[in-house]
Amino acid sequence: MGINAQTRDIILDNLSGSQEITGKTAAVICQLVRGKPYLAPRELRRVIRETAGTIIQAQPAMASLYHLFARILAQLDQASSGTQATVGIRQACRSFVRDMEEHNQRISEQLFKLIKRNDTVVTHSASRSVREALLYCWARRKRFSVICDESRPVY
Repeated sequence: MGINAQTRDIILDNLSGSQEITGKTAAVICQLVRGKPYLAPRELRRVIRETAGTIIQAQPAMASLYHLFARILAQLDQASSGTQATVGIRQACRSFVRDMEEHNQRISEQLFKLIKRNDTVVTHSASRSVREALLYCWARRKRFSVICDESRPVY
């Protein structure tokens, strides 16, 4: 599956949450710049902005995509060569995904402190952060009920 097919999958995805789509986008960007240290930072910026525009236009409600691309473009601002730019972009993508995972861990720890035995948790829509936090609490023997109504992007 090529980059275009992967990008198309992200654009058409109306079931996944923002973190999953952002993680997929980070992987696509890493593949996009892999093996392209010969491109000038200016050219890489054009390619990244074009890809960002396409994905964000299709997924405009996902703030994490805006933040991912902002981090990537900030890395590009610091690069003086194509090699520095590609390394920086890949580092930005990896660190962004790692930061999302660490953020989820902190949310889980906070929810564990807040939730009481036999509480009912109400959540709107699916969220990776919420799901991971609830599973974290359940695994540590907190017992509670969950009510989750549903909404999907574009639905």
